[in-house]
Amino acid sequence: MAGKIVSLVLILLLSLAALPLQPEHGVSANGGMPEVWVATTGSDGNHGTEAEPFATIQKGIDTVDAGGTVHVAAGTYVGQIIISKALTLEGAGAPDTFIDGGGFIPYETVVESTAADADVTISGFTIQNGYQDGVAGIFIRALNTLNLYDCTVRNNVGLGTGGILNWGTLYINRCTVSGNYGAHGGGIENRGTLYMCNCTISGNSASGSEGGGGIYNGQGDEMTSEYSTIANNRATDASAKGGGFYNEGTATFESTIVGNNTAGDAAHNNGYTEPGGVTDSNGYNLDSENSCGFNVGTDLINTDPLLGPLQDNGGPTFTHALLHGSLAIDHGIGEGFPAVDQRGVPRWQGSTCDTGAYELTQASVATSTGSGTAYFSTLNGYFTNLTAKDESALACTPREDLSFPHGLFSFTVTGITPGSSATIVIILPADMPADTEYWKCINGQWVDCTSMLGSNNSDSVLTITIRDGGLGDADGVANGVITDPGGPALVVTPPPSNQTLVNAGPQSSSPSIPAPSSQAPIGLPNIYVQSASLSADRVAPGDVLTVNVGVANRGTGKGSTTIRLYVNGEEDSSRGITLESGDSR
Repeated sequence: MAGKIVSLVLILLLSLAALPLQPEHGVSANGGMPEVWVATTGSDGNHGTEAEPFATIQKGIDTVDAGGTVHVAAGTYVGQIIISKALTLEGAGAPDTFIDGGGFIPYETVVESTAADADVTISGFTIQNGYQDGVAGIFIRALNTLNLYDCTVRNNVGLGTGGILNWGTLYINRCTVSGNYGAHGGGIENRGTLYMCNCTISGNSASGSEGGGGIYNGQGDEMTSEYSTIANNRATDASAKGGGFYNEGTATFESTIVGNNTAGDAAHNNGYTEPGGVTDSNGYNLDSENSCGFNVGTDLINTDPLLGPLQDNGGPTFTHALLHGSLAIDHGIGEGFPAVDQRGVPRWQGSTCDTGAYELTQASVATSTGSGTAYFSTLNGYFTNLTAKDESALACTPREDLSFPHGLFSFTVTGITPGSSATIVIILPADMPADTEYWKCINGQWVDCTSMLGSNNSDSVLTITIRDGGLGDADGVANGVITDPGGPALVVTPPPSNQTLVNAGPQSSSPSIPAPSSQAPIGLPNIYVQSASLSADRVAPGDVLTVNVGVANRGTGKGSTTIRLYVNGEEDSSRGITLESGDSR
């Protein structure tokens, strides 16, 4: 019996020993870590898993397997990081995830990619506040390849280069390089191979005698710029050239805006190519002067691109919007255009792609009244579901005192930052007078949104600015989506109820306009909601929120109505109100 028991125990132990070890979450079977997590709430004494993240990015880089991914949660991470192997560094988005050099700490590159023959990808970060003797923001060493996506490189100071110094190969896509300062290459200095697409290089400065406020391309080096915007950069020395770019090697441009840059040598504010250097144009570029060497028939020179300020126009990084009337609109189609612009807005929106990093959102629709075609564009986000609506198709009772000569329009603007505003330009088939109003049908009620109209010059162009979650946004929620069922309206006086209207053209003896009745017409009220606002955008549980509603009586008689407040589709409260003719409250 004892021998049998021993045999069973041995068999059980051998069976257990043959079972494979189950790896901890985030740890490979051979003990490595192909994925590592980092968060400001973590600790470098943790295991680096999603449940137990590290506290510093450098710890994550040092721990992850070559070719693995370091996931970085939103927050600010102060200090230099050095990447010495192939990997992917993935932030939670440039607006929320910061690698910060700490500011004016000598000889600190914020991000340094050092490994030869390594392929590194960085996405979703803002890299800022570095200060170094050679380069401040990012340094890519020779033989290293860096892929930089959806990032912002800003406010870095270098005695040599400000934003990015590339000695290897740099692919930069959907990024903004802004507010950096150096002796040359305030934004980017290229000493290797640079390929740039859907990027904005703006507001950088170079103080050296050569120049290159935005980009400096070295002798024998190669850079390519496609669908990018190089604007508002400066080369400040009195003899400096190329506020936008300074080229000693080979620079190729396609569908790129170089505009509104400045240099000490005013003849070369935008661009300058040294003797022996080469600038090639693949067409569809725009130069606000004539210094870049854009000489293909589809290039535009001495042309103002009409750029808006560098700001949040939707997407993870800041851009310069193309304003109404810019010749860069529908000018940028070339070969192999990118599917989206810097913000992620689909290309193309108009008849062709736009030149530069920004694709102006455009849509058009035939009006419901048959007056022609209305054209819509927005600087923020992009349109979906633009349709023309007749007043009778809305949930609101038709207004006798308002005329909609071009009908109404329903559309959705998506892809904007939650809580921000979208400015919409509407080009109507005919001019509208200066007293044009704008009304919307929201939840079965007419809402006066005239306060959101911009200046009206009695032409066919109207602008309306709508805040996500505010007045005029039908869903009433700051969720990055604006819905707008409404249109431009004229105030009319309804005819007395005892009269019949006929055509004003040539008349036969019949029909005729009946004689006015001796009985005075009965005054009728016309009470409507003309405005609505909240006392706060956000409140904590238990806080008081005040709803302010403006109500007016545009009719000819006294009347009463009930104002009802709905929360999440259910009536929350109501208020009865009585107004004399012409009163508002």
